[in-house]
Amino acid sequence: MASPIEKLKQGLTDLKRTKEEKKPMEAAICCESQDEYPYGLCIDLNTDSLDKLGISIDKFSVKDIVTVIAECQIKSISQSSHVSGKDNKSLSLQITKMKIQEDKKANKEY
Repeated sequence: MASPIEKLKQGLTDLKRTKEEKKPMEAAICCESQDEYPYGLCIDLNTDSLDKLGISIDKFSVKDIVTVIAECQIKSISQSSHVSGKDNKSLSLQITKMKIQEDKKANKEY
């Protein structure tokens, strides 16, 4: 019997870039500085990624709620101490597979 995590991972789409997609691109900006959430918590999906996921943006509106299920590889772990006494910790995750589902119940509340 599959575990709850294994059930969630069923149907994940591998987002690894193809050789064609690895061609040099212009630098992308993920999140604007005025957002409510810290930089790095924004996921920006381009046309190639949307196509791989089979997602049409036509069915979404700004502020819609979606559920993202993703598998990530830990790329780096770091920790530093500062003279002020505040420790900084960082965990870098590379999303390797994901799926996105519209949360129809949550969207009705808006």
